[in-house]
Amino acid sequence: MIVFDFDGTLVQSVDIKAQAFFDVFPGSVEYKKIIGGVLTEDPDGSRTRVIPIMWQRMVEAGLPLPAGQSPQDRIDAYGEEVFRRVAVCPEMAGATDLLHALHNQTAVYVASNTLDAPLKALLQERGWTDLLSGAFGFPHRKADVLLSLLLSHETTPDRIMMVGDGPSDADAARRAGTEFFPVRGADALIELNKALFT
Repeated sequence: MIVFDFDGTLVQSVDIKAQAFFDVFPGSVEYKKIIGGVLTEDPDGSRTRVIPIMWQRMVEAGLPLPAGQSPQDRIDAYGEEVFRRVAVCPEMAGATDLLHALHNQTAVYVASNTLDAPLKALLQERGWTDLLSGAFGFPHRKADVLLSLLLSHETTPDRIMMVGDGPSDADAARRAGTEFFPVRGADALIELNKALFT
């Protein structure tokens, strides 16, 4: 069984998602410093976790924010902007080929920090839904997904591989005791395909 992360693993969206945090707030340096600091502290953090922290720190710093708006408004704006951009961003090299190669060979899942409904919509947009056994977005935690799959498939950790590019992917694999394949470099999925099928 293989469980893929989404952003930075199947699609080239890491920079898009990082930039969108800056785009939904005012653009002056004071705001950018706070946003950058929060993202450094929690690089894999969900928008529902990090945007309220950014907002609170801006308030504490006395920075003006849009009247009548709330952190939830910024979360919603972030979600709309990211969905629009990620829907058309390039896939990671070899992603579709690898999903096709794995289809009907083993169970294949996606576990992501992207919110559950947008994640499933993005997978559908790319025509990947039918190649997957299932997909789990936030608030599902990656480690919990792996542990749940261990039980539902009645398998052992050595029969599951987590594939991802971020700290939360490596941590999930460590906590569940599964194998971990780190996505490092543009051709990582091509190399994984070769390793699995040659």
